[in-house]
Amino acid sequence: MSDTPTYSPAPDAASDRVMWARFLDPLFNLSRRTIFIIVVSMMAVIAFADWYVQRDLSLGVLYTFPIVFAAMAFRRIEMVLLVVVCTLLREHFGPFPWEADAQQRLFYTAISYGGVGLLLNEIARNRRLMMSHYQELREQIERRRAAEAQFEALVESSPAAIITLDPEGRVELANIAAEQVF
Repeated sequence: MSDTPTYSPAPDAASDRVMWARFLDPLFNLSRRTIFIIVVSMMAVIAFADWYVQRDLSLGVLYTFPIVFAAMAFRRIEMVLLVVVCTLLREHFGPFPWEADAQQRLFYTAISYGGVGLLLNEIARNRRLMMSHYQELREQIERRRAAEAQFEALVESSPAAIITLDPEGRVELANIAAEQVF
């Protein structure tokens, strides 16, 4: 036995994609109601923690988690409403609530939360569209294969000689009856 470490190659990009797909696919398959309940629960826990901890410590960055999670299923207007609520909660429970520069903080916070939320919302929407198109494509491929198999069975079982030529005049397809004739 050797004490030398064994070499294991670094995971490639394909295995990384498979790993992320295994992690994210169940999340994307959650119902809107389930995601709504999770988001509201997360916001309640964060708001309570933000209220409970010291006043000079801001936990506002934690409000990005429900925004990120909501991006999987919320519509754009729902994302905007969530951003407004998270922004107001962050300001209310922040270290300097509703002081002179609150408008500027509210603006920058809303832009930050909104940018993250709407960007991820569009990514999730595009993913859903892509998966829908992919499923459509798979169905079309299956229908085409079935039609080709049906065509092939029809050609092979036909008593008439059937020959298909390509543009150069080469035989692409000939059934048994055509082989018997030629």
